[in-house]
Amino acid sequence: MEMPRHFHNPHPFTPDNKKERLQMIELSLTLGWLLLGALLGLLTWLAQPGQRHRDFGWWRMTLLGALLAPISGWGASLLLGRFFATGVVLWLTIAGCLLLPRLVRMQGRQGAQAGTGQHG
Repeated sequence: MEMPRHFHNPHPFTPDNKKERLQMIELSLTLGWLLLGALLGLLTWLAQPGQRHRDFGWWRMTLLGALLAPISGWGASLLLGRFFATGVVLWLTIAGCLLLPRLVRMQGRQGAQAGTGQHG
């Protein structure tokens, strides 16, 4: 029995061809990584001990995580494949949220010391 030519997909939100399916997967992965990164950035900010680590601001850490996650996800997806990408996103986003604010603080201290003529 042959399907009629006017047959329509019974699920209106399911893409019909392979290209559209891949685009939907890519979009959903990107949005998922974005949300995961924002959550990881906020959790990283909350987990840092002491007030000196919190001067970076919770919204900056959330934004940093939200930016790092899709970037690391797409890089990992290209290099390792989609299967391993989310695991790499977890590790790189947490590492970036822990290390980048410290690097920014160190650069700020070095700039302040250079500006006042103090070294050491």
